[in-house]
Amino acid sequence: MIGKLEKLESTPDTTTRNFIEWEPGFLCDYIVNIHHKYVLKSMPELVMYTEKIASVHGERHPELAEVADLFSQINKELLQHMKKEEEVLFPSIKEAMSSGLENAKTTIISEIFRLSGEHEFAGGAMDKINVITHSYKVPADGCNTYHIAFNLLQQFEDDLHTHVHLENNILFPKALTAANK
Repeated sequence: MIGKLEKLESTPDTTTRNFIEWEPGFLCDYIVNIHHKYVLKSMPELVMYTEKIASVHGERHPELAEVADLFSQINKELLQHMKKEEEVLFPSIKEAMSSGLENAKTTIISEIFRLSGEHEFAGGAMDKINVITHSYKVPADGCNTYHIAFNLLQQFEDDLHTHVHLENNILFPKALTAANK
């Protein structure tokens, strides 16, 4: 029973919801509490696993060094990115929605422009990892750690796509509409 609970806790939430109807402030909180927490919990483990399989299997599978390097870059970029969202953008969205302050609106416009490019980097890097790994196909000589790493990478990529979709296609347009009023 405990194992099943632990597995649920470490698996990204993929339940279908009607996010388009949610208020921007609530969506900010959801993104932080679901997606940012998942990313923060998953990344250190994935950095460790990708480095480990690269060091153990890298001689026979040199592509694993690139996977480890790309994921290390994703880790670095996403930590900074999420911090900017949580400390600057999301509070500005909530402020603009509650009070309409011009300063908050200006911050929303500039931050969304900057942060959208960072989404492209993370998504592109995960797409490249997907290609390099042939959609996370473990070779015949792959060990259990290899299987775990690839399963976690695939879960991470799935969550990242949902996370970026919520921000780029729902939250950011709503925030920009509010900022331009």
